[in-house]
Amino acid sequence: MHELAPLTAITAREDTHGGVTLTELADLALASVAARRGQETACRAHLETLLKEDAPGPSRAVIHDPEAAFLMGP
Repeated sequence: MHELAPLTAITAREDTHGGVTLTELADLALASVAARRGQETACRAHLETLLKEDAPGPSRAVIHDPEAAFLMGP
């Protein structure tokens, strides 16, 4: 078991574990979006307005700066 230390989200550190380097990106924020039942169309439309193109489908991503989106579920 690794001896991991709890860190805040603003330390911008790097740690290497088993040959893999993990780098904290202090200037990056992630948000999860889930549409309520019956609001899928409105949610997709709002995302497409934000992204200025179609929302991504399964296993796809839309990359912009500063917004990006990727689909993780059905």
